[in-house]
Amino acid sequence: MSAESIHEPLAPLHELEGEPRAAAVLLRELISSLSGARREGAVEGDRPQLWLFGEAVDLAVPLRLLLEGLRRGDAARVRLDAETVAAHDAATRDPEGYLLSAAGMYAARRRGRRDDEVPPDAMSLRLYASSFYFPMNAMLRADPAAPTSWLQVVLGLRGAAERYLAREDLDPESPFARRMARLQERLRGLTRSCDPRLPRVLGEQLVHAWMAVRALHRQSAYQREGGPRARLFRVCSLPEAALADLRWAAGRRGLWRDPGLMSTAPDEAQCRWFGRAHHPHSMEIRPLFRGSAGRWLDGEIDDVVSHEQQVLFPPGTPFEVEEVVEHRGEGGTARTLVRLSELSRSAAALREGASLPSPRVAPRAPIYHYTLGLALPGIVDDGEIGVALPPPGVETPVVWLSTRDDWEPSAVKSVVEDGRRRELEVAELAERCRGLFRIAVDPELPLLSFSQWVRWAEVPADVAEVLEQRGRERGADPEQWVCCPLPIERAHWRSLELRHPELGWVPVEL
Repeated sequence: MSAESIHEPLAPLHELEGEPRAAAVLLRELISSLSGARREGAVEGDRPQLWLFGEAVDLAVPLRLLLEGLRRGDAARVRLDAETVAAHDAATRDPEGYLLSAAGMYAARRRGRRDDEVPPDAMSLRLYASSFYFPMNAMLRADPAAPTSWLQVVLGLRGAAERYLAREDLDPESPFARRMARLQERLRGLTRSCDPRLPRVLGEQLVHAWMAVRALHRQSAYQREGGPRARLFRVCSLPEAALADLRWAAGRRGLWRDPGLMSTAPDEAQCRWFGRAHHPHSMEIRPLFRGSAGRWLDGEIDDVVSHEQQVLFPPGTPFEVEEVVEHRGEGGTARTLVRLSELSRSAAALREGASLPSPRVAPRAPIYHYTLGLALPGIVDDGEIGVALPPPGVETPVVWLSTRDDWEPSAVKSVVEDGRRRELEVAELAERCRGLFRIAVDPELPLLSFSQWVRWAEVPADVAEVLEQRGRERGADPEQWVCCPLPIERAHWRSLELRHPELGWVPVEL
C-alpha cells in the first residue's frame, strides 16, 4: 500500500464547524510537526493548550472527537490529505522519525520479511500487534478531561521499550533498537501531566491510534459461510470498572461497547493456554453470522503484523452481553468468562432507542426467507436468521425476505466455468446446494420495504439502482422485497419448508 492508496478526499475547512474543524486543523498540523515536515503547531481559539515544539497544540480536541466517533461506531469524520499521509509515511520509515514507530521491529528480531517494508496505514496496526498494544488501548480509553489518565499511555510505552530492549533476539545495533533507546530516554522520569515532554508522546500515540482505526476498516471483514457459528476467544485482564459494566449489561441483556481495540483468536486453544497465568479473564465472542465488524489481520498486513491468525474488532463495536460467569479455578484463583454476541450497527441503534420509518411495511401475504441447504445447518445451530453482509458502501446489514411464494429469483447463485460466469438454474442450484429451503417469519417483526430500507440506511443511489437492476434482470420484483434490520430468532419462525421438484413446498420438521 502506498500513501496514495489510503488518501481520502479532504473536506474543505469552511464546510466543517466547531470541533470537527478544529480537529481537522490540529491533526494535520500535529502529523506535520511530529514528522518534521513543519515545525510550527496550531492554536485554535482560547482553549487550554498543551505545548509542542514551543507552540500550543490542543490534543484534547482531536482526541475527544476520536473517542466520540468510536462510541458511535464512526471514527472517520476527520479526513487527511495525501500530503499529510505522505509525511506520516516518511516519519514511519525514518529511523530518526517517530519515537513510537514499529518500523524495523521484525527485521531487528530476525523475523518477518527481509526488507520489513511497513505501509503507512499498516504501521499503526503493527503498533497494536506488538507490545505497543497497551499504550494504544490506554489512549483509546483515555479521558480528555483528565490529563492524568493520559499518563497510562506513558506507562504502556515505558513497558514496551523495556521489553524490547531486554529481548535476546533483538539486534542492539538495528535502527529499531536505537529508536527504542531514544524512546526509553525520552520517557525516563516522565511522571507528571505538566511535564513538557508529555505532549510529544501523546501526540504520536494519538496519531497512531487514529491511523489504526482508519487502517482497520481497510482489512478484510471476518466472514464465514455455513456450519455452526464460529466463536472467537480472547484472554485478557479487565479492570474492575469494566467487569462491573459487563455484569450490569448481562443482567439486562444490555448493549456494551469496548472503547479499545479488542483482539480475538479463532482457536479456543489460544485462549485456553496462551497467557492464562497472567490473564484472569477470558471472552467468548459470537460474531455476526455472515459478516462481521471484526477484521482479519491478513494479506500483506499479516506479513508485517502477526505470525498468527487474529481478528480485531474496531473500537466502539456493539456487543450484547449474554452472560458473565465467575468461578474459582485451581488453587482458588478467580476466573471470569464473558460471553458476548456482536451486534450490527443498526441493531445497536434500535437497542439504543432509534426509530424505524413509520408507517412500516405490513405485508398481508406470508413473508419468507429463502436459503440453501448448505446454509441451513448454520441457521438452525444459531437459532436465528442472521443479517447478511451489506452491499459495498452500506453499513446497515439486514435479513433479506420476500413476499413471493414460489421462489425469490434474487437468491440465485452463479458459477465461473471456462473463465465465464453464469447463473445456475433453480433445479441445478438445488442439486449443487443440497436443496432449497424457505422459512416463513412473523409479520409483526420490525420490517421495512426495500424503498424504506434504502432511505433509512442511507443507501447510496447508485448502489440501490444496481440492486434493483440486478434483481429485475433475474426476474425478481423489488416491490416484493422485505428487510428486517435485526436477526430473526427461532421464536419468530412460523414454518420451515423444502422445495420438492414435483410436490412444491413441503413442510420439514426442525
